[in-house]
Amino acid sequence: MLAIISFSFQIAYWLDFIQPALVNKSDSNLYGFYLFAFHTFGGGKWGLNQHLSGLFWEPGVYQMALNMALIMNCHILSLPVRFIGKTDLTKYAVIVLAVVLTMSTTGYLTLGVIIIGILLKKSKKNIVWGIMLILSILVFILVIKNSKVVAGKFSDDSGSFLVRANDTICLINIITENPFFGSGVYSKTFFSLGDKYGLTGAASNGILLQIAQFGLLFGISFFWSLSREYEKRHLPISKMLYIMVVLFLCIGEPLVYAPLILIAVLPFKKYD
Repeated sequence: MLAIISFSFQIAYWLDFIQPALVNKSDSNLYGFYLFAFHTFGGGKWGLNQHLSGLFWEPGVYQMALNMALIMNCHILSLPVRFIGKTDLTKYAVIVLAVVLTMSTTGYLTLGVIIIGILLKKSKKNIVWGIMLILSILVFILVIKNSKVVAGKFSDDSGSFLVRANDTICLINIITENPFFGSGVYSKTFFSLGDKYGLTGAASNGILLQIAQFGLLFGISFFWSLSREYEKRHLPISKMLYIMVVLFLCIGEPLVYAPLILIAVLPFKKYD
């Protein structure tokens, strides 16, 4: 429903039926967000854009919620075709479309890994699915190679890429300073090391940010719990690809501490 609502607002914006307003702006108009009825259409720093953000402050965060929904419900597509309900298939298709419309590079990479992972499992039982797997891999490669979204993200003049590359290098350096127990959660030590190595305010690599603050013990426990929970969920995707999906979601935004990601590592009473 959230995806359908966000489609509706985005289409209305494309057709000029609605005009988002810049809310909570500063005197220089650099901050705040363009909003209409609690949906986001861009930020004061970047202006209005065509990417789907939905309820979130940027498309990169929206794709995290969408891809997490896909990976947690990938059993829907693992069933034999005759057992897949039209309603479930429609829901899955709507969420996939929403990921595409976020125009997020990380979203595209994560979506591709999920789809390939599901087909990989199904191909072991049926040669038709094996052919679909090969075709999907070829399509995935072509999309990554020719997509303006992906090419733009990894170009030398992409601000987003430069920030993420810079933050990744800086956080690795911060981790080497206090590797086992970290530098503290936004402590004076952490900020001092951030200034020393040139960390931006985005601190965009979420998993490295948490390791820098809590230490390698956090990183070890995170991936141990992620692997342990995978075994309980019986997801129709290999463990390696599942961990790759969560890792993709963790390196693009500093949200490893959020329920959106913790849902993958915390134990639950029931898994249906």
